Amino acid sequence: MLALLLVSGLQADKRADTSGMTVRIERSDFVRGVEVLRQHGLPRQKRASVEDVFPPGQLVSSPVQEQAKLNFLKEQRLERMLAALDGVMVAEVSIAQVPVDSAGRATLPPGVAVFVKYSPEINMTQRITDIRSLVHDSVPGVTPERISVVLQPADYRLPRAAIETRSGAVPPSVGGAARWRPVLQWTSLALAGTVLSVGGAMAWRRRAVWGRWLRRRAGKPA
Repeated sequence: MLALLLVSGLQADKRADTSGMTVRIERSDFVRGVEVLRQHGLPRQKRASVEDVFPPGQLVSSPVQEQAKLNFLKEQRLERMLAALDGVMVAEVSIAQVPVDSAGRATLPPGVAVFVKYSPEINMTQRITDIRSLVHDSVPGVTPERISVVLQPADYRLPRAAIETRSGAVPPSVGGAARWRPVLQWTSLALAGTVLSVGGAMAWRRRAVWGRWLRRRAGKPA
């Protein structure tokens, strides 16, 4: 996060405290810093581990509870994999609890719902096949028809151009014009100086020729 803030032109540093590391930023850059991190899906949501779901020494739970915990771990693992894709800001996965009959057999095939919020700068629609493949290979027994994927592009609460301009960076949309503006200004000044120099030389030459003509005319007899 610190590197991202610094690359974005914001003044930030980090300091160690009792809970770990704390990233600090100037008060005047707070809003822009929060938006920069949000647009990159930071800070990442903490995922549960096996130790969190199955702590040592816990009492034996029912088969239904055990299955729910296993599904939760699968959801967490899938969310971590999806969050690792470029452009993914938020990834949520829900594995439907399959009803069972009196014999403990599943009465319906499993179903999986996936929600992904991504950066508008990334074409995430071309990754739908990859997302479905990850889910299909992670959840036993699920069929492609039972995998639902919803993609939503994130909105910029603070326009990226405003962030880059206030941070001292040049927005890509105006980068070309801003980059060449000083060159054009100096070129215009040079052309103006050249025109003035040529004009002055021509005026001086005409004045000299006119003076010689007047002197010759004055020297002729009346």
